Amino acid sequence: MSPRRDNALREQGEVGALQNTHQHYKRLPAYGKQLSAMRRVGRSPAKMIYVTFDWGLARAHPRIVIADDAIPAELNFNYLAGLPVQIVYRSKDAHKIHAVVEEILQVNPCFLATFAVDRAGEDGARVLLIPFVAMKEAA
Repeated sequence: MSPRRDNALREQGEVGALQNTHQHYKRLPAYGKQLSAMRRVGRSPAKMIYVTFDWGLARAHPRIVIADDAIPAELNFNYLAGLPVQIVYRSKDAHKIHAVVEEILQVNPCFLATFAVDRAGEDGARVLLIPFVAMKEAA
């Protein structure tokens, strides 16, 4: 990687993908690279960004997919700043939600909600859509 390219990435707060030696390096989840590239040139998706743990969810929408072995604190979510975000998950992944929410809130999305798709038909499903940003502001 040439020094000019590396400096340009550092000015934007990101380290080049080929360099993994920076102590604050964070990986991009699947499809995060495309969203990050859009944001770097001043564009943003017209729709809500979906965060999933399952390759079969939200396929028709702008999304990122977090791998099973990923540690949320080691992932880069900077490109979600100022965007509406919804975490769509299955109940089997519910234990991962809190850590992902905490990391995404650090980049200040304009809206953040969670939705358990496999519980949508159950009684009380209306409470499954939780606007975390509004809850944080109310506290």
